[in-house]
Amino acid sequence: MLLKGLQALGFGVFTGLVLAMLAWLSPVRNAASEEALIFNADNADLFGEDPYFESTLQLQKLSADQQGRFALMWIDGKRQSVRNTDVLLPPCVSLRELFDDSVLIDNCGSYALLSVAGVPADNNKLSVRPVVGAEFAPDLPVIIDLRQNKAVMALLADYHQRLYKRPLSLRGRVKLNVQVEATGGRRYYLAPGDDKALFELLALQSGDRVKAVNGIALSAKEALTDIYSDLSERSQVALTLEREGRDRVLLLRF
Repeated sequence: MLLKGLQALGFGVFTGLVLAMLAWLSPVRNAASEEALIFNADNADLFGEDPYFESTLQLQKLSADQQGRFALMWIDGKRQSVRNTDVLLPPCVSLRELFDDSVLIDNCGSYALLSVAGVPADNNKLSVRPVVGAEFAPDLPVIIDLRQNKAVMALLADYHQRLYKRPLSLRGRVKLNVQVEATGGRRYYLAPGDDKALFELLALQSGDRVKAVNGIALSAKEALTDIYSDLSERSQVALTLEREGRDRVLLLRF
């Protein structure tokens, strides 16, 4: 398992929320524990757990024709032209919004941002896993694009650097309330921590539920490890929140 302190810190949002949470994931684990984790995970895959298969989405370019704007994408190695609300992978991976240099992907309720601009190159790729029992949702989320907000960008750039160089410096920046469901699943709700400016800049509210970071649902297996690795390869992300029963997606750049 990951550090116990990580659970206590919980999932702050990427904007320092997720970053603050992931601070505990950073290289404070010892090699023996990590080795045991890998061994146990391999055994679980071999002796009882169903294998899962990932699909890969890659944004190649954005264009337009007589019918309007579309995205040219590679989906599991096949080149396809897709438009708003098109289902990319059944039952519920779809294209939700086209921007000037990027697209918003709905990974069965966990939103991801893919971009054709900027570095690193992996900004244009997304790996998705099948979601059992999920259905396509017709309602669009509330989209809040903060990628051009200089104050937000400066704050996130600082948090992102500290996440990978001085992770413990992010501890306590955001508070998190964790609710354990009857099934054993967890829900993560935000509250202001030491950094009050974070909530103000991102228009967050106490009680906002954090659901996903760039298409990786917090309920997913190995979510913390996947998010930590994913953030190191990106300069733009989508953060999925839930407020009063409706999804809100923050688009962020750092």
